[in-house]
Amino acid sequence: VSSSPSIFTNAMLDFNFSATPLNSEPSVFGLMFHNPGSIPVDWAFLFPEDQQIELEYWAETGEFSSTEMYQMKVQNNKLFSITPRSGTLLPGQQRAVSFTYSHLFAGMDRFPVVFKLSYGREILVNFQGVTVERDRPFLHFASKRHVFTSVTIGDCTPPKQVYKIHNRGAVPVHYTVGTAVLLQLQEDNFNHPVLCCLNPEGQVRPGETALLGWIFSPLEAKMYHVDIPIHVKDGDSTLVKFEGCGLDSPTLISKIPSHCNELCVQRRPFPGQ
Repeated sequence: VSSSPSIFTNAMLDFNFSATPLNSEPSVFGLMFHNPGSIPVDWAFLFPEDQQIELEYWAETGEFSSTEMYQMKVQNNKLFSITPRSGTLLPGQQRAVSFTYSHLFAGMDRFPVVFKLSYGREILVNFQGVTVERDRPFLHFASKRHVFTSVTIGDCTPPKQVYKIHNRGAVPVHYTVGTAVLLQLQEDNFNHPVLCCLNPEGQVRPGETALLGWIFSPLEAKMYHVDIPIHVKDGDSTLVKFEGCGLDSPTLISKIPSHCNELCVQRRPFPGQ
């Protein structure tokens, strides 16, 4: 929290509460606010009901839009709550603020909140979270875009890299990584496995995290982009964008053993081979 923000600053922030089974204990997160400046700072979180937004649709039809009805449902059932909602920080003072997401209804929840500071600065905070039906297999992805550590082309022993998937539901999840796009990528690169998933199928127990192992072995000094589906048995499929950069390093290449001067097409058996 700054004591001298610009009144012209606009900012947006996504606040992800992750996913939790229906009727579980509320998810609670805490932040510590600190005023490092020399003057007091007033702050407040404004829910839609506090923002005096004009209900244009209601004014014209006498009815609430679906968005307005949803926001009233969130507010009336207190799906998202903040404690405290407002306050004043004196110079050097700190204050802990709690953010709570209650899992009363199954589905994805989104809720816009405005964080307002002294001098008119406002930050739009988009609360989002998922409440999962207790019998539904569900994987949570912290990000649907993953960037691999860059690898030097010609490296015969590229490192194993990982991508995490989380089971936020109440039942085990059986997942399968779609490998068709990986096979096509291999065919397009002289049958060289540019990207390979080491455990393309498996099970994740409730509340646990699985590490998908990957070998990224680029042939060219360029950025690779691959959209790969991850399927959940009796659940949804999710498309994840994987990216990785091949590096051209003459210094390192000159040190490669003679038996690697030719393309290291395959160094170890891969799944399904």
